[in-house]
Amino acid sequence: MVAAFFANDGAAFILTPIVLEKVRVLKFDTQRMLPFIMASGFIADATSLTLIVSNLVNIVSADFFHIGFLNYAVHMIIPDLVSFLASMFMLYLFFWRDIPTVYEPSYLSNPREALAHQGMFRASWVFLSLCWWATSQRSCFTSRYPSSLVITNNKVVCRRSLNTRLFIEDGFSI
Repeated sequence: MVAAFFANDGAAFILTPIVLEKVRVLKFDTQRMLPFIMASGFIADATSLTLIVSNLVNIVSADFFHIGFLNYAVHMIIPDLVSFLASMFMLYLFFWRDIPTVYEPSYLSNPREALAHQGMFRASWVFLSLCWWATSQRSCFTSRYPSSLVITNNKVVCRRSLNTRLFIEDGFSI
């Protein structure tokens, strides 16, 4: 889900340190850590197919072929699922000996302690819901302002609904 909403690079950058910290807390040795770290990157990449905004290639392809958001998502659910399952199968095939069969759950902290501020957590969900609602309104797709904005590789890529050209912040245009 993280890869679908935050793009594959963002998901890999967000999930890899989280996974690394969890396997360190569980006191796995380096050989036992590697399958989990590799899986976070591979699965982030494999599951970035479903939504147009998940990947720069998705944005360019959908724009070039004039494919709408929902139409793209509906047609990419099955390839995304197949990609996920194939990645999981290959990772398991390659790392099956290194994946621990047991772990000590007492090493993990209480999940309620993970949030430093409950109010901020709830407020962020309200804010994200409002952002989702605002971008889903039809007026966003008929205005002259960018209908999607994706930050990838330190570049800002905008797709304008009236002007279908993509442009990148440093002046290079597609």
